[in-house]
Amino acid sequence: MRDRKREKVFKELEQVRFGNVISYQELSRRAFGKQCPRAIGRLLASNRDYIAIPCHRVIRKNGSPGGYALGREFKEFILKWEKTIVS
Repeated sequence: MRDRKREKVFKELEQVRFGNVISYQELSRRAFGKQCPRAIGRLLASNRDYIAIPCHRVIRKNGSPGGYALGREFKEFILKWEKTIVS
């Protein structure tokens, strides 16, 4: 069951374009039809394919970056970098 949920979340996350972000809450709503942002955080924490599955594009609903396996500073850096590329 967990693998199906992970696949669903990752599939929704693939829709978030380069330079854009989505909240944990919104990703949860899109993937599951309900709000469970902590479940999204747990599933994303299991991702080890950082290039193909862009977990860094998921942020808290208040706009703060939230956690990231490679560190919060790196997450902030890569989000800023992506924005400069698309601007």
